[in-house]
Amino acid sequence: MTDESAPLEPAQLNAYFALIEVSSLLRHTVEQQLRDAGGLSYVQFQLLARLGDSPGGSQRMTDLADGVVYSRSGLTHQAGLLEKAGLVTRAPSVEDERSVTVTITEGGRDVLAAVFPGHIDVLRKMFLAPLTDDEVGVLAESLGKVRDHMRATPPRSAESRRRGGSRTGGGGARLSGVRAPRLVLDGAAATAARGQHEAGEGEQGPEAEETRQGGGSRLGQPVAALRRVGRRNGR
Repeated sequence: MTDESAPLEPAQLNAYFALIEVSSLLRHTVEQQLRDAGGLSYVQFQLLARLGDSPGGSQRMTDLADGVVYSRSGLTHQAGLLEKAGLVTRAPSVEDERSVTVTITEGGRDVLAAVFPGHIDVLRKMFLAPLTDDEVGVLAESLGKVRDHMRATPPRSAESRRRGGSRTGGGGARLSGVRAPRLVLDGAAATAARGQHEAGEGEQGPEAEETRQGGGSRLGQPVAALRRVGRRNGR
């Protein structure tokens, strides 16, 4: 049984920091490419890509929110913007009149066709280039295990329906029924935070100032908390 009070090992912290840093750097470049090639936000691209992959090009809004890992209220706004642009349509679901079905249009498929070549090029150059095929397979298997573990808890939308429609306000990403903090750590902050954790420096440091990447969201107290836990258990 894992001792939850034990400090994280250096390899565990390094894996966490590397994942956050890679995710932030990759997403920043992907978002820029999507804006330049198709005028899309990252969430709008996820919506169109999922719809384009679905049978009939349609999904219920609730299923999209759970798949994209985004609040239903925020996703409704994004779908509205896509509808105004003629890239999707929205209509009451034939299976449940309380639900809304979103369907990609031919215009939406045209936008996907325009952004996909550059999107794939970014992934190959930034993400896949330093990895062998075997390493890609190992990475996919490892991340798949983590994803499935996180997804084991029913999505928040399903919990709300079971509780009789109780809702929580506000935006923000939601993961596996838990509202997830939005974390972004750029390369310099990752290196600094990792080095200060290992050196056991004082409380004043990069965690005192917010780190931002390309208009993204924040990482502050979660890293500071990890460092404090490591110091307390290492005394």
